[in-house]
Order: sequence, then C-alpha cells, then structure tokens
Amino acid sequence: MNASFLVQRRKGAKENQRHIFASLPLCARTTLAFVVLLMLSMPASAQKKSSCIDCHVKLDDPRLSNPAKLFDNDVHRSRGLSCNDCHGGDPNADTSEAAKDPSKGYLGKPRTADIPAYCGKCHSDANLMKKFNPSLRVDQESEYYTSVHGKLLKSGEQKVATCISCHTVHGIRAVSDPLSSVYPLNVADTCAKCHGNADYMRNFKIPSDQVTKFRTSVHAKALY
Repeated sequence: MNASFLVQRRKGAKENQRHIFASLPLCARTTLAFVVLLMLSMPASAQKKSSCIDCHVKLDDPRLSNPAKLFDNDVHRSRGLSCNDCHGGDPNADTSEAAKDPSKGYLGKPRTADIPAYCGKCHSDANLMKKFNPSLRVDQESEYYTSVHGKLLKSGEQKVATCISCHTVHGIRAVSDPLSSVYPLNVADTCAKCHGNADYMRNFKIPSDQVTKFRTSVHAKALY
C-alpha cells in the first residue's frame, strides 16, 4: 500500500464526513457544532493527584480533615480546581514538607485582611473567569470595599465579615444550590450567624434582633 493511496483514502474519508454532516437536518448540525464548541471551551479536568486531600482526609483532627471532606461538594472542585489553586504548593509531592513548599507559592491560611484579595486573584480576573462561568461578575472585590464590612476591614477591624463569612470555605456551593449559604432562602440565617449574636455584635453597638424581626415581616412571608 503506497503513500499516494493512503493520502487519497484520507481525502475520501474527509469528503464522506463532510457529506454526512451536510446531509443532517439543520437542528442536528447546530446541536453537534454547539457540543463540539462546548467541549473545547470546558476547563481542563481535575488533576489526577492531590496529596493535600489524600493526607488531610486521614487526619484525626477535624479542623484539618473536615476541609478536605467538605471540598468534595465544592463548586470549585466541580470545575476542575483543587487545593493548590488557592493555597499554592505542590499537590504531586509525597511529603508534607514538599507539598507545602513556600517556593511553590504555598500559603496555608490567609490573614483576615487578605481574604478579599485572596479570592479576588481569580474572581477579579475577567479573562480567567470566562473560562469557568462567563456570566459571573468580576467586580465583587471592589464592590466589597464600598460596603460597611469592607470599609471596616480596611480600617483594621478583624471581626468583620469577609467573603468566606458568607460563602463559607472548602464547601462553597453554587448560589442556585439549595444547600448554599447564599441561596435566597438561606441568606437570613447566614446573616444571623453574626448579626443574631448579641455578644459578637456588642462591640459594634448594633442590635441583634434584626433577623427575628425580619421573620415577622411581609418580606419574609413572601419569601418563605
């Protein structure tokens, strides 16, 4: 079988594929093209190894093991991201020391004051976010700093709400998920974690009965 024959055979196969595609109904061609584009635009699949999770799920201390277990249902994980995408380090390493190598950008737990920028390094990057969800806003970090919480954080207050106070961490779910802390029916309870705590709010001189009053309002009755 010579080379010229193989070339002609390939050309013939391509022509057959074109004819088959052209013979399909318009709706079928449109659907097929959409599926191909969707597959090409999807983020890379999750990495095969994560020494972070492999190690942490086995730890006896729930403060260290629970984050790894919660991450199993995290929206970031479902999009192919893992621990190192936020914390840096080397997820392919076989020892704790190598996995948490500072030269690989490892940062275990960010300071409260750094959390908005920590989340914002991805969520404020429009080009990056388009790869995962083009509909997501990318101005949340800048908007946060216009809020009472953001202004207090910039003033040095450490007991103020940041991104993770409302969205949680390691188990973050999509807003449309009924189990999400920011799902519409759960928002009042999420706010109440701080604003319904009299001891926590005392230093801010803010009443802690807003959620209780909200539940008797016309808005709550319409919502629930």
